Amino acid sequence: MKTYRFIFRPVSILNQIPDAQTIFGALCGTIKKRDGEEKLNKYLNSLKTDKPWFIHSSMFPDGLFPFLSENLFPLEFVYRFVQNQSAEQKLIVLSEFKKYKRLKYISFGILNEYVLSGKVRQLQKDLLAKPERFSIVEERGILRQSHETTNFQSMTVLSTRNGTRTDSLDKDLFYNTQIFVPEEQKFQILVKTNQAIEKIKLYFSLLEYTGIGARRSVGMNQFHLEQVEELHCQKQNESAYLLSKCIPEENEFDFSQSYYRVDSKLFRGAKTYVYGDYVGRFTRLLEGSICQPTKEKEYYGKMISTVVDGKTIDHYGIGMVV
Repeated sequence: MKTYRFIFRPVSILNQIPDAQTIFGALCGTIKKRDGEEKLNKYLNSLKTDKPWFIHSSMFPDGLFPFLSENLFPLEFVYRFVQNQSAEQKLIVLSEFKKYKRLKYISFGILNEYVLSGKVRQLQKDLLAKPERFSIVEERGILRQSHETTNFQSMTVLSTRNGTRTDSLDKDLFYNTQIFVPEEQKFQILVKTNQAIEKIKLYFSLLEYTGIGARRSVGMNQFHLEQVEELHCQKQNESAYLLSKCIPEENEFDFSQSYYRVDSKLFRGAKTYVYGDYVGRFTRLLEGSICQPTKEKEYYGKMISTVVDGKTIDHYGIGMVV
């Protein structure tokens, strides 16, 4: 499968940077509105075979990828390192190590040179021995190479609004996150497919009109597709670096040799489809996890289908990798 970068420009206020499941929901709505339910079912059924139409990642700031779940500097390493410092230097050294715990993103240069080549331990050594080769944007949690300029600009505001519960005449106070980004800020979604890219591009371009995620009805979370380009990476190891939340197949990964983070969330269905009923709780490997597969594949994980009120709802648990 070929890998592409779909590059977007936000054209509205955001309340989240959407993950792969949220993007999946928006794509399903787009396919159904444009081509009908039969075409949507063909897309969904393809995801349950070894020949999907396409798979996609979560969305990230352009040129940035999720920081590694593998701890660059484990606690025992930090302890040994600090013990060798003078008393007046210990606090300074500890402060330096703390900035690595706050990192959220890596640049394409870090991804290509260290992650895809399986040299995460070498990255640890180089950060200590050759710090001039790297640049850390602490306020954004970005680790990049010194010659790279990739950044992420945004401002997050917590706003309030009133709303009425369905079972009460009283009004409740709700909190909304609003993310403001400059016009020049871009975002990316990675897509893998064997199909003609123009067919896939059409559906993603329509997301500008349908929105991605919550608060679409008030014009939030709108993205304009600006360009599509093929991504060439030099993967030199078997590890799976996840770019979307993944619900793995049984025995798909050797977790004793993996570095990963998980979350567990309760999901509701769409109000227009199943009246907002609960769909289920799903535990997923998070983006940035580095897992050791038992067999190397183009992608990992699976779709989960549940039935609510007689209607089938699919949850996107496919782990995108490069």
